[in-house]
Formats: sequence, C-alpha cells, structure tokens
Amino acid sequence: MPERRPAPDARLVVATRAQHGPFTRAQARAAGFSDAGIKSRLASGRWVRLHRGVLCEATVPPSLRRDASAAVLACGSRAAASHRTAALLWELDVPAPDRPEVTVVGATRREPSGLLVHRTSRLTRVEAGVRDGIRVCSPMRTLLGLGEVLEPRLVELALDRLWRRGRVHPSRLLSYLDEPWCRRRRGTRVLRGLVRERMGVRATDSDLETLLVQVLREAGLPLPERQYPVATPFGPRYLDLAYPQQRIAIETDGMDSRLDPEVFLDERARQNLIEAQGWTFRRFGYAHVTNDPLWTVFTVAQALGVRPVRWVQT
Repeated sequence: MPERRPAPDARLVVATRAQHGPFTRAQARAAGFSDAGIKSRLASGRWVRLHRGVLCEATVPPSLRRDASAAVLACGSRAAASHRTAALLWELDVPAPDRPEVTVVGATRREPSGLLVHRTSRLTRVEAGVRDGIRVCSPMRTLLGLGEVLEPRLVELALDRLWRRGRVHPSRLLSYLDEPWCRRRRGTRVLRGLVRERMGVRATDSDLETLLVQVLREAGLPLPERQYPVATPFGPRYLDLAYPQQRIAIETDGMDSRLDPEVFLDERARQNLIEAQGWTFRRFGYAHVTNDPLWTVFTVAQALGVRPVRWVQT
C-alpha cells in the first residue's frame, strides 16, 4: 500500500511554526495548495495577507517575531531584520520602530509597503544569520545600525548589555568598526568612541552603571573608572565605578542586592574590606539615578570636593 502523503495543512505547519506564523505563497504551493485554494482561504478569512506574497493564519496574533519574520520573508533571501527590530530580537531595551526594519542587499525588487527598508551594498555571513527562525543582523551589525537611528546614550546602553552577555567584545568590535566600509557609515564615529572607552576593562554589571556614567558625563564631572579592582586579603574585589586617586567608590544597588540575602551580605563584606583601606563609598539606586540625577551629581561632586561653575569670566 503506497505511503500516504501528509495533507497540505500538515506540511505547511512545519514552515509556519519555524517562522512564527508567516509563510510565502511559494511555501504554500510547495506544501500542496493550489492558487485557487490560496485564494479561497484568503477570501474566507482563514488566512490574512501581511505583505505582498506573505500570508499567515488569521489566528496568529501580531508579535515582534511574527512581524519581523514576515518582513524578512517579504524582502527575500538577501534581507535580514536590522536596526531597532534586530535590537529588540536581541532583547535590547530600545524604542520600537513604527514599522519593522529590514536591511536588504542591493535593489532587487519593489520595496514592500509597511516596512522601513535600509539598502546596503554588504551583508556578509558574519553580519547576519538565523536566530530563532528569523534572519537577523549580528550584534555588531545591529550596533552599527543603531548608531544611525538612535541617540548615543541608547546606543551605549545597547553596547554594554551585549557586552555583558558575551555577544560582542570591545577589541573585536573596534576592529570591525575600523574597516573602511564601516567607517563610511553614519554614526560609526560615536560608536567607536564608546568602544574605545571600554578597551582593557571589564564589562559593567548592569544597565544602572551605564546610566550613572551617562549622568556624570552630561554634568561635566570627571568620569570614573569602571569595574576597578581593589586588592584584598581574599583576592581582588571589583568596584562598580571608582575614582582611585581620591579613593571614592561609587556603587549601584540593583534589585539583586535587595532581594537576595547572599548578594546583600557579600556586598557589605566587600565594602568593609575596601573601606578598611581608606576608601569612601557612595551608593545609588535606580530611582536616584533616573528620578533625581541632580542630587546624584551633587553627591558625587561633594565626595570629590568639586563644585559646579555657572559663570565663567571672559
């Protein structure tokens, strides 16, 4: 008895599951649907059209992954989710674009409506790959794109988060940004400057450390050293931020230190060891840095023994 071939719906579900719901007309035909069958399902409302040549079951709700997958399918095999859409797929905290962003090599077809398409002459294998079923720009290429569309402070937060997760490393990223093709891109100069600040140091432990450095930078205060090592009888312990010459330690208190007793006790033991060497600590929580940056700045300035200058005689 001949082996029974699965029904078109069963064959199509393999592609739709991997692609978070969307599929192309070509995939529907390959699964066994005729043009008349495709038209019938669209007319009945069982399927919906997301883009030209890209369809989806009507029961699949809109989501980041569904819409990103549909956008890439609409732009063809030489496309990848990019810029803010790629950043969201890499779980970065950036504002969502009003339309999915896609980078496409060359100008091979009519630009789909409802998408923000970025044309490029280069998208190598190391700059894009498949993540969770969606072709997406690599972390390094995503940062390069973010430098074009976001303010530097948001790019800096994205950079530090990817660094903490081991997705990028400053030395490799700087080599990438120094390539002639990258140097011509808008926003590369700012990103290179941020990467150079991070050469030879450890990654920050949290977004809060990055936010605090940004507050101090915008206020014109001297920038502290990040993840500064202090020798103790129990080995080196690292300060979030430090002014070594003045022996001022700046610590950020995240949720872990408040909710985990072991973390809380370890941080206090570390502080005692370092204070015994003549260091002075200043501690800040998320609300201090985000809701009262002026108080934060003045607290650090007071510890450093500096005062702001409002008027300069000319």
